[in-house]
Amino acid sequence: MKEFVYYTLVIVLLSLIITQPSCLKEFSITSLGKVLFLLTIVYFTMNYRLLAFLTLILFIMINQPSREGMSNKDFRTSNCKNNILTKNGKPVSKENIETEFPDIKFDNGVCNPCNTKCKFTITTSNEQITQEDSVKSKNSKDAFVIKESLRGSKHVEPFSSNIENLTEIDEH
Repeated sequence: MKEFVYYTLVIVLLSLIITQPSCLKEFSITSLGKVLFLLTIVYFTMNYRLLAFLTLILFIMINQPSREGMSNKDFRTSNCKNNILTKNGKPVSKENIETEFPDIKFDNGVCNPCNTKCKFTITTSNEQITQEDSVKSKNSKDAFVIKESLRGSKHVEPFSSNIENLTEIDEH
């Protein structure tokens, strides 16, 4: 009976590694999910090394960032009809490509993406958000200054010496 349970668990873990169900991915992100995976791995390590290894592989696999977005080939099959770029069944002119498809970045200027000679990349929404965040202005309250780096500078006088100078002036 013990062998039956062992081999059943091996088969279940292998099938979970292969299928990677989304509900398991969502659960593993939570703190409860992480703790349960950790406890399961520790328990299996003490008794069944193969099960511990498979559980660890499962945890790593489901927590890998999934690649979203589409490739150029996918874009062409879904948006090109007879070498004409379309969106929602309507043709898109060359002038409107960048407004209709803002996630397309052309390598050598705007061209017809349905043409295989046209070189372009498709950026994901996460990548676009990251790029937008990198060019936004930063709040000065979030920045900090390292005093040691200022003390070594010849052009900046430390604030503490300014306070000392002010107190000396007030005494006279």
